[in-house]
This record gives sequence, C-alpha cells and structure tokens, in this order.
Amino acid sequence: VMLFSIGVDLVRTAILRRTARRYHSQALAADALNFTGDILSSGLVIAGLFFVRWGIPWADPLAALVVAGVVLVGALRLAREAVDALLDREPAGLAERIWRVVEGVDGVLACHGLRVRRVGAKTFAEVAIGVDRAAGVEAAHEVASAVEAALQSQLAPVDVVVHVEPVPRPDETPAERVVLLARRHGLPVHQVFVRQRADGLVVDLHCEVEGTLPLREAHDLVSRLEEEIRGAIPGTARVIIHIEPQCGGVVDLDEDPQMQERVEAAVKEAVQGMNGVTGCHQVEVSYSDGHYLISLHCEVDGEVSVEEAHRIASELERHLHHILPHIRQVVVHTEPV
Repeated sequence: VMLFSIGVDLVRTAILRRTARRYHSQALAADALNFTGDILSSGLVIAGLFFVRWGIPWADPLAALVVAGVVLVGALRLAREAVDALLDREPAGLAERIWRVVEGVDGVLACHGLRVRRVGAKTFAEVAIGVDRAAGVEAAHEVASAVEAALQSQLAPVDVVVHVEPVPRPDETPAERVVLLARRHGLPVHQVFVRQRADGLVVDLHCEVEGTLPLREAHDLVSRLEEEIRGAIPGTARVIIHIEPQCGGVVDLDEDPQMQERVEAAVKEAVQGMNGVTGCHQVEVSYSDGHYLISLHCEVDGEVSVEEAHRIASELERHLHHILPHIRQVVVHTEPV
C-alpha cells in the first residue's frame, strides 16, 4: 500500500511542479512540496523498518530528522519566493535577459531605467530607450512597438511600458544638427553647408520665414538660431544665414494662356543653348502671392552621373531666371532618356 501511495504521489508531484513553473505559482509549488514530504516520509519509514529489523534502532528517528530537514528547507525557499513576489523584487536573471532583447532591436541607440517585476505568471516591465532624434515621431513609435513585440515574443505574457527619448546618433553630422535645431524653432532650412576654416567652422544655410514678417523680427528669429548653432556645434566661428520668404502650401494653376506660352517659349530657348539636354516636357506654371512658379521635366542622357545631371538642371534654372526675372522658383525634374 505504501509503495502504491508513493507512486501516486510521484505523479502528482511531477504535475504540480511542472504547472507551478509554468504559471509561477507559489501555492502549487507549496502543494508539490507537501507531496514531496509525503514521499520522503513513506520511503524513509520503509527504510527505517528494515534498519530496525536489522538491529539499528536509531535509524528511525534519524529518518524523521532527514524528512523534517528536507521539508524545512523547501518551506523556507517557498517563503522567500513568496516574500520577493509581495515586495516586487526583481527576479534573478530576468533584467539581463530583457537588456539583451531590447538592445537587439534595430533603431535602439540606448537603453536605461529598466524596472521589472513579476506577478504570478505575468511579467511587468518598464524601460526607457534612446532613438535617433532625427527619426521623427512616427519612426520612434515604430521602434518602441518593435521593442514591445520582441519582449512579448520572449517573455509572454508580459505587460511592457516603453518610454522613448531622443538621442543623437554617434555619426550625426553638424549639418544634421543644424537642421534639427532649426526644426525646433519651426524654421525650414535648406542648403546647409559646414566648412572648416583656419579660425574654426563656418556654417552657411538658407532659412525660410514668413514673407510678410518685418525684417527686424525675421532677423531676431535667425539670430536666436545662430546662437543655438554656436552652442551646439563646438568650434563654430561664424554662422551665415540667408533669409528668404517661405514658400509652400497649395497654389493655383495660372489660367493666363499667354504666360504659359511665354514660359514654354523660354524653356525651348534655354534648352537650345545647353549641352546634354535632349528635351523638356510637362511644363507647368503656377501662381502664388503675386509670383510665378515653374516646374518641368528635363530629359538627360541616362548614363551621366547624378552630379552632372544636377549641374545641367541648375544651369537650366539659371537660364530661365535670366530670361524670366519675375519667376520666383523653378523646379527641374531630371529623368533619363
């Protein structure tokens, strides 16, 4: 009967331990320990009977002490785990595992402020990640979602809170830093160049402001940007900002057929005196705030380099500005023949 009881308890103990590990249940682990104590008690009682029969009377109380010791050690271990769970103590090795998962996600430049705890079978984690500050909100959100998905796949079930912080890339260029600073002020910039001179760095850029803004206010805006650029880029000797009226928004197509004809004739004249251009098409004229804007497609040999194609487009833009000086903007799209 005792051997049959030991066999049944072995099966129950194995099932309870496996379920306790799966769901991180201290109650099931305590129940498994209880059956383990029964198995040891039954086994040692049988052994004690044999030892007594062989003339070793002290074997029976010694067996009882062994059983008591095993149960006591198991109970203390379970008590410690239960207290750790109640105090939200970090499970051993879990933080290092989360660090490895988070740092392995593409787009994560830094990771800190990790807090983790486990309640039953569920893990709760909070972590702050550093994402490229030039990436934008949408890209940063995608990185945070990728971190959550990675942790879900490794630690499910898990509840993750990811805090995103903007950080500079290790290879961030001074020109990119200038664009970010201007974006902080709500100022569109382009043609940003950083040059090394004998007395330090020289930063050149074009900055767009509201066209109706008084020059004094516009100058104050770019002056504040200049100061921030000097502070953000060590060794900057001079910052030269070209102020120009802001272009953008939706413009209406000009309905004057004479202007369309004049522009098409000017494009044809400009192309005839240029090398490397085989033709132009899709010439469009728009009108905005009292100024005309031109866009066109320019056909260039597909074997030339991008630098050469850009030079041809820039030359065509200069020709059109010379022929039509009242044109504010010319956009040339180059395409291979």
